[in-house]
Amino acid sequence: MIGGFSPKEVDQEIKDLATHNLAGINAKAGTHFTSVTVDQAWSQVVAGTNYFLWLTANDGTKSHARIFVPLPHTNAPAEVADAGAGHEQPHHDH
Repeated sequence: MIGGFSPKEVDQEIKDLATHNLAGINAKAGTHFTSVTVDQAWSQVVAGTNYFLWLTANDGTKSHARIFVPLPHTNAPAEVADAGAGHEQPHHDH
């Protein structure tokens, strides 16, 4: 669904997205996680794709992250747009 969040299977692509963006998640959330497990995921199609993830860190801390993946033709890397403590519901930024 364009613009809305849809549930996404936590597959290897989603796990890799979280792992490869762990430094950005730590920077945005002010944390020092060494690893995370993706508990649930949603996607939102925009001019690229937002992935909203519920995470559990290596120390058991619950957190969330929104990672933006640009359209392939841009050759731009994924970017952590937001991250923080707790499991928030997927939401749109205004």
